[in-house]
Amino acid sequence: MAFVGNMLASQGYLVLVPERRGYGKSDGRTFNEEVGTDVGARMIARIEAEADDVIAAIAYAGTIDGADMRRLALVGFSQGGSVSIRVASQRPDLQRALTGWAKTLKMPVLCMDAANDATTDAVKAVCDAAHRGGAETRVTIYPAFTPASNPDNIAPGHLIFAPGAGVAIWRQDVTTFLDAHTRAQ
Repeated sequence: MAFVGNMLASQGYLVLVPERRGYGKSDGRTFNEEVGTDVGARMIARIEAEADDVIAAIAYAGTIDGADMRRLALVGFSQGGSVSIRVASQRPDLQRALTGWAKTLKMPVLCMDAANDATTDAVKAVCDAAHRGGAETRVTIYPAFTPASNPDNIAPGHLIFAPGAGVAIWRQDVTTFLDAHTRAQ
């Protein structure tokens, strides 16, 4: 997701984009190698492990000259969204875990999805749980999205956040939210 990091960096944000374990130059097994089709304990354990990796990356970010850790934001797409919720919550079936973690959030939360994604209801539930827990939340469900290509034949709305045409749809919403919640007043 380096393209999101580049987009935010062009807006003046200091950005750190860690590689997920098992991908790029990162050690470990890929998500599919480790979890396979499990949507229970192995999946939650992997999310916990990836959250630990992000926590380590945040600690590293604090050593970067010019990093203001008082105005930290986490951005996650797909599985990265689940990891971001876990990192932000610091607490342990998946949707129940996510909503449980989301209830503990006290920082502003932006939840976005496309109407034709398979995870739209889960995104709404997570943001609703964060709101019920006292966090300021914003939910944006974009109209159905059709990507230029979908070689893996996944829910087309899921690809609104992949590199390509979808970025123009949500870019301003992300930067407006981050500006409102991380820029010095």
